[in-house]
Amino acid sequence: MASVAIAVLAHGARADARGECPAHASSAQTPRAPTQAANRDTRSPRAAHARYDDLDQLSTALGYYGRVLRGGGVPGSVVQRYEQGLGYDEIGNLRRNVQADSIQFGGAPARPRTDTSHDLTYRYAAAHPHAPECVGNRHFDYL
Repeated sequence: MASVAIAVLAHGARADARGECPAHASSAQTPRAPTQAANRDTRSPRAAHARYDDLDQLSTALGYYGRVLRGGGVPGSVVQRYEQGLGYDEIGNLRRNVQADSIQFGGAPARPRTDTSHDLTYRYAAAHPHAPECVGNRHFDYL
């Protein structure tokens, strides 16, 4: 398995050690346009790491970023962490997607984020070998 450290740049852009964007990295957050009302938090990316399998498919991603909250009566810092594992079948279909997120306010213990954490299995039908028929509890039909 290959391992690539990813530098998280200002505004959420990602680049690998050569300064190129990895083709299989998860999409970065779209930065918000600065406005007077929206400038209450300042995101400060910290670190990200990705690991790829022998077929250059993303297998593991983990990292964290911090924010400094300003105004609104909630001063202090927030750190959010994520860890994601992906599994594939022999033809490259995603079979499992597990993500565990946590959030930590100031010096308090980190707590799990159930709204963004998930454990999804993917099922495919023979008629559409690369189109998932089922992802978690969601079912899909194709014409």
